[in-house]
Amino acid sequence: AMKKPLKAPTAMPMPSAISVIITGEAPSSGGRLASDTLISDTVLRVDYQITDYGGGGKDLTPDDWSAYDGLSFWFYGTNAGNTFRIVLSDNKSGPGDTAERFATTFANDFSGWQQIVLPWEVFYRDGWQPGGEPNDGLTLTEMWAYAVIPASGSGTFYIDQVKLYSVNAPSAGG
Repeated sequence: AMKKPLKAPTAMPMPSAISVIITGEAPSSGGRLASDTLISDTVLRVDYQITDYGGGGKDLTPDDWSAYDGLSFWFYGTNAGNTFRIVLSDNKSGPGDTAERFATTFANDFSGWQQIVLPWEVFYRDGWQPGGEPNDGLTLTEMWAYAVIPASGSGTFYIDQVKLYSVNAPSAGG
């Protein structure tokens, strides 16, 4: 039997429950990534059809992220040109959903797996707040959740290796 030539897949041929280890280069700017704290080690598949709100992410216990410099994850790009928002739920003012929201965006303008590295400085206070939330900036000491939210449309996206990272300056000498 003759082998068919390989062609580029149109969608990622990967079931949602598989555990994948992805490795890659640390970003070239600002030292190297170190002290990664893994939040999730399985691929998260999110099927979405945005009419009002939708996305995927994780609720936390809450966690203290203040010792880290940012959030990184691997995203499977489809080069669709759509925008994704990353939303963090910071400290609360009381019971229920009163966590202050911070957000940033990135564009799905590449194909295949790419590491997205987001220092805390790129997050701004989100325009949508739940009501009764604090207004004290991104404290990072009481993180209740993170979410990856497509701006609009429908489809499927995949994220993997969600991590907190610290940037260590290269050591002098040695």
